[in-house]
Amino acid sequence: MMQASARLGFDKAEENYLAAASAGGARATLELAEFYMANGLWAEALARLKDDATPRASLLAAECELRMGRNRAAAARLAARAPNDAIAVIAWARLGAYDEAQAALLQGRAPDASRNLADDYALAAAETFAAMGEADKAFAALSDVAGADAAVDFLTGKIKAARGDKAGAIAAYRRSAANGEGEWQMRARLALAIAADDVSAVDALSMQWRGGAFERDLQFALGLMRLSGGDFDRGFAALGQVVYLYPQSQAALDAQDLIAATLPKLFADETGLHPKDAARLFFENVAFAPPGREGDALIHEAASKLAALGLYRQAAQLLSHQIYKRLRGEERAVVAADLAELLLQAKDAKSALKVIRSTRIAGLPEAANLLRRQIESRALSATGKPEEAIALLSEAPAASDLKLRAEINWARRAWPEAARDYASYVLSLGTLAKREDKSAAVRAATAFLLAGDRAGYRAFSLEATGRLGGAAEADLIRSLGDVDRDQFLAKVMDDYRAVYSGGKS
Repeated sequence: MMQASARLGFDKAEENYLAAASAGGARATLELAEFYMANGLWAEALARLKDDATPRASLLAAECELRMGRNRAAAARLAARAPNDAIAVIAWARLGAYDEAQAALLQGRAPDASRNLADDYALAAAETFAAMGEADKAFAALSDVAGADAAVDFLTGKIKAARGDKAGAIAAYRRSAANGEGEWQMRARLALAIAADDVSAVDALSMQWRGGAFERDLQFALGLMRLSGGDFDRGFAALGQVVYLYPQSQAALDAQDLIAATLPKLFADETGLHPKDAARLFFENVAFAPPGREGDALIHEAASKLAALGLYRQAAQLLSHQIYKRLRGEERAVVAADLAELLLQAKDAKSALKVIRSTRIAGLPEAANLLRRQIESRALSATGKPEEAIALLSEAPAASDLKLRAEINWARRAWPEAARDYASYVLSLGTLAKREDKSAAVRAATAFLLAGDRAGYRAFSLEATGRLGGAAEADLIRSLGDVDRDQFLAKVMDDYRAVYSGGKS
C-alpha cells in the first residue's frame, strides 16, 4: 500500500481505493481502511470500518481507536470478539485496569510485526505485572522493549519502588525525567514529587501536562496528600475526578475506598471541621459510602451526630439520600420514620408528612407502625389539621397514642377531649414515677377545670393524688380545685414553685 502511494502519489492511490469501495463490496472498503491506516489516517479509517461487524474489521477499528488515544472504546469494542488480543492488553493497561489487562495477557498473544505495536505491548505487560506485584515478569517484559528509554526507566522505577528499593526507584525516575518531555517523562517527575511528599510540586505539574495515565496518577496523589493534610474539600474533589475520568481503573476503586474510609472521620474533633462543613462534605460524597449494611450504618451514625448538634436539616439530607437511593421495603419504611422525625424537629412538618405517606408499606412490625402513625399525627397537627391527626389516633390502643392525642387536644384548647385523653393515659400507667407522667396528671386536672367539669376533676383528683403519694404534683392537683379563690391562687403559686423550681421562688 505504501508502494502504491509512492508510485502513484497519495491522492491518486486514494482515488483508486475510493472508486473500488464505491463500487461495492466489503473487501474493497476494508482495503480502503487499511490504506488510510498505513498512512496514519486513523479517523478516516475508523469512519470506513464503523458499520462492519466482521472480526477483521472490529480488530482494525479497535486499533484505530487505540492509536487515537480512545483506549476505553478500543477495549469495549474487543470485549466480546477478541478480549485477549494484544490491543486489548494495551488498552486495559493504559486505562489502569490491571486486572483486565492481566487476564488478557495470560490468555492472549503478542501482536504481529506488521502492526508495529511490539513495544506498546511489552510496556503494557510490564506495567500490568508491576501493578500486580509480579516484579520478575515485569522485568522480563521490559527486556523485550526495543526503544522507549523513558518508558523503560519509569517502569523500572515503579518495579523497584514496589520491591522497597527507594533509592533505585528514584534513580530510575530521574533518568526517565531527564529524557525528553513526553508523558512517560512527566509520570517520572510526578513519581519524584510524590516520593518527596511535596504536594506543591505535584500541584505544579498539573499545569504542565494533562490527560492519560499521568492525570490519573496526579489526581490520585493530590487526593491522598490533601486528605492527609486535612484539606478534605480538595482531597475529595481530586479523588472524585479519578473515579469520574477513569472508572475502569484500579485507581478509581482505590479512590472510592479512600473516600469511604475518610467519611466516618469527618465529624471527629481532630479534623477541626465545623459540623456544618463536615455535614456538607459527607453529603457531597455520600455516594461513595460502602454498599449494604455497613454504608447504611455509617450514614445513620452521621445523621445521629448531626441531630445531636441540632443540625436537623443536614441530618435529614443524609437520611433522605439513604431512603430514596439505597433502601427498599421494610428498612426504607423504618428509616423514613427517622427522617420524618428530623424534619419535624427542623420545623418542616409538610415534608415530614410527605415522607411518611410516600414510604407506606404493608406488613410492618407493630412498633414501626406505631411510630409512623404518631409521626404522621404530629405532622398533621403541625400543618393545621388537628382533626385529621385525632382521627388517625382515634382507635389507637397504645398509651403513647393516648398521650399524643391529649397533647394535640391541649394545643387546640379542646379541654373536654384533652381532659379525657390525659386522664385515660395517666390511669393506664402502672406507676407515676416519671416527671413527664406527673406533668400529664397535672394537665389532666387542669383540663377538667378548664372544661368546667368539676365532677370529672374530683374523680380524677382522688385517683391521681392517691397514686402520686407525697409528690409535689399531688398537692398542686388538690390546690387546683380549691373553692376559696384567694386560697386557691396563693396555693397554686406555691405548689407550682414546688413542682417546677424545686421549691425556690
